[in-house]
Amino acid sequence: MNDSIISSTSDIAAHAKELLAADTVPVKEKISFIVTDIVPQIVDWGIHAGLKLLAAVIIVIIGFWITKKLTRLFVKALSHHDTDRLLASFLRSICNIVLKVAVLIIAIQILGVETMSFAAVLAAIGVGVGMALSGTLQNFAGGIVLLLFKPFRVGDFIECQGLSGTVMQIHIFMTEIKTSDNKIIFVPNSTLISSSITNYTKENIRRIDMDFTVAYGTDLKQARKIIESVAANEKGILREPAFSTFVSSLADSCVVITLRSWTATDDYWTVKYNMNENVYNAFNEKGIDIPFPQVTVHMHK
Repeated sequence: MNDSIISSTSDIAAHAKELLAADTVPVKEKISFIVTDIVPQIVDWGIHAGLKLLAAVIIVIIGFWITKKLTRLFVKALSHHDTDRLLASFLRSICNIVLKVAVLIIAIQILGVETMSFAAVLAAIGVGVGMALSGTLQNFAGGIVLLLFKPFRVGDFIECQGLSGTVMQIHIFMTEIKTSDNKIIFVPNSTLISSSITNYTKENIRRIDMDFTVAYGTDLKQARKIIESVAANEKGILREPAFSTFVSSLADSCVVITLRSWTATDDYWTVKYNMNENVYNAFNEKGIDIPFPQVTVHMHK
């Protein structure tokens, strides 16, 4: 039996196969070879590989913990420089992903995988994944566009494609929006940049047009005076620009009087609800009828 040291596991396997297949070698010598040569080298290889795997796992655990701490410090540094919350949220996601990828690459190197070959494999996979996830890449590009042009900021109330809510955070691929009834909606960034966005809170004040209906035959001057009196007593309505009332349309069953006024953006809904209730009560006190849809039928013999 050859007593030379076998340097690799492939050599061990080849030599063992050749030895065990030989009919001229006694069984005792085969067993002795397995016990004295093959088993110790397999154990050494297993211990070495196990230590590498253990080290890689420890690197990942510690690396992810450090990544979490560094990301927090990065966000804290951005807040000290008064960075826009939307941009800070996006950069936080980028920083977190980049650091985690770096940790995983280090762990793979510890396992003995060559970085260059691994990078080539990643590049090939990246091309395939990029083609399969073209929509995801559009979302990433959409996030960049949102940060550059800033059609909205964190805390703005927006509407897009029938969805409305307050912007909570922008991520790499999607934007987080909280609706008025406290639901969270994740809207793809590509949808936001390819659709019309209505930003209700970008300006400090908003115009509010409210329609009030009265029956035909009502004294319109009196009705307008009542609406203007209620508006004058509403604290949320701004005095500048001044509000105005006018007959906006003659509908089938009513005359529509519109109040056009301005209010602070935050007071919009409060003013609307208060005016609806107070005008209704004022009309009732003055005996002004608020009509409902009706049809007059004439019978001819």
